Parts: sequence; C-alpha cells; structure tokens
Amino acid sequence: MTAKKNNFTKVPLTPEQIDNIKLDLENSKIIYEDDKMNLEELEEKLELQLPNEQTKEMRLKLKDWVKKGTGKDQYGNEQTLTEVDKMEFNLTIKKLEKQLELDLPTRRLRLQINSMRKKMARIDYPGNQIKKLEKQIREKIAEVYEETPPEGKYYG
Repeated sequence: MTAKKNNFTKVPLTPEQIDNIKLDLENSKIIYEDDKMNLEELEEKLELQLPNEQTKEMRLKLKDWVKKGTGKDQYGNEQTLTEVDKMEFNLTIKKLEKQLELDLPTRRLRLQINSMRKKMARIDYPGNQIKKLEKQIREKIAEVYEETPPEGKYYG
C-alpha cells in the first residue's frame, strides 16, 4: 500500500492579497493581545478570590438592609422595605449562601479561564496565525494545499 502524497504549492500573492493579509495580521494581533489581557485579569481575580468576596459582601449588605428595614434604590436613596422586599431579600441571601457553600463563583471563573486557554491553544486561533501571516507578507508567497490524485486513477 503506497502512502498518499499531499503537496503544498507556493503561489505568488497579488498586492491586493498582501493588503488583505496585512489586515488579517493586524486583526489577529489585536485579538491575541485582548484575549491575553482578559486571561491575565481573570487569573488575578481568581488569585484574589474576588468572586467569593463580592458574594459575601452582597450577602452581608442584604442582611443588614433586612435587619434595618431600609435599603437603597438604584440611585442610592434610602427606601423603607416592604414585607415583600424583605422576603425577596431573604431568598436572595439564601441563594448567595448556597453559592458560597458550593463555591460557584470561583468554579465559574475557573471554567472561564480554562475555556479561554483552550480557545487560545487551537490551531485556527488568530493569535497562532501571526507568524504564518508575517512570513506570507515578508516572502509575498502563500502556500496552497493541493491534493494529488490517487495513483492509477485519473479523472478527466
């Protein structure tokens, strides 16, 4: 059994194609830098345990409001809480306590970090195409994949 041969043929690029590749290169660099910055930010949040701290602060704030019987509206003005508001806040407090118990905020953050790392490791990720695009611009040649027909069978 003979191995199937696949070839890459070098094709010269037109000035228009080179301009498009330059735009793709710039776009790839922007995407890569943005994702890299977002990943670092998420990792810092995880190190500082910010999701759990924010959840704890929210829970304490709601408990305080229920205890006092007053809360702040979206504009920061003090409002007297109705019984319905208190019941709703108590449900929210229980939900936040359950989230802390299950460590959901941190788990969500870890999931975000892992999915971003996997996305950045993919072959077709724009950040991984930067060197290839730079080489195409520098050499003004693109490699085009051509599959050779199977031996002994010719289609015409």
